[in-house]
Amino acid sequence: MAPRHRLSLIVTMALWSVGWFNLLYSWIHLAGGVLLPAPVALLGELVFTVYVANYLLGLWVSLSERKTEGPLARAGYLVMQVLWMPVHATIEAAAIVYALFKPEASFHVVAK
Repeated sequence: MAPRHRLSLIVTMALWSVGWFNLLYSWIHLAGGVLLPAPVALLGELVFTVYVANYLLGLWVSLSERKTEGPLARAGYLVMQVLWMPVHATIEAAAIVYALFKPEASFHVVAK
């Protein structure tokens, strides 16, 4: 793997690993209108932007490997991905928080 790709992957994974904080902040902000200092809010926006971009890029790559869908169907998939993002984020954040409190002792490989 090229060093520039490795750095990109490290930054993305670091931001992803704290992404559940952004979800928590979003729910608190919606419920109570909590205001944060500008640097913290900007960091949250950066994390959210990387999160959404990763999901959309992953979907784009997956769809580009499948030549069966036309451009309109692909656009529909991308729109639905964005619309369902809160559900995906909630499930993902719940899994991360669960793993923090009940870590797995071994490494599992899922057979495909």
